[in-house]
Amino acid sequence: MKRSPYPHLQRRSRLVNPRFQGAPAVLVAAVILAAGALVGFLLLRDIREALGIAAGSGHFGFPTPFPIVRDILVRWLLVLFALVFAGGSLALLWSLRRIRKGISLLVGAFELSAGGDLSSPTDVHGIDEIVECGAEIDEVRACTLALIGEIRGEAGAMHGSALSEEEFERRWDALKRKIVRVVP
Repeated sequence: MKRSPYPHLQRRSRLVNPRFQGAPAVLVAAVILAAGALVGFLLLRDIREALGIAAGSGHFGFPTPFPIVRDILVRWLLVLFALVFAGGSLALLWSLRRIRKGISLLVGAFELSAGGDLSSPTDVHGIDEIVECGAEIDEVRACTLALIGEIRGEAGAMHGSALSEEEFERRWDALKRKIVRVVP
């Protein structure tokens, strides 16, 4: 057995977040299960009918009943493929719509922030990662708004009071540090 020269490094391959993959995977599995159950039921019904007709008509000129059911089997397998493809496509489009809607709400929140509105919430819903991103945006906007309020209060206090030169310089330096935190 070959040992790695770097035992502290472990290889992990993660292409997509597992939480993000869960809901679409369950949805596609449900589509496959439902389509398979429907096609299986209808296929069994048609095969029973075809074999019953063949058995009632008499003799078989072939060793197995496969030639009797071959066309039925091919037709229902094509229907199964079409149902799974259509259902999977719809599941994909549904997932993409949820992602796009969440991202458009985040973009709207950024546009509001660029326009100076830091108080309205993002109200993002849907996929967990997008909701978490919206909550983080709301948190950053609230902190920025609170910092702007502190700056305004401090500037108003400095404007309305008679301060010594040293006190003014100290408070002005503190105020500049706060301003740099808002606008780097």
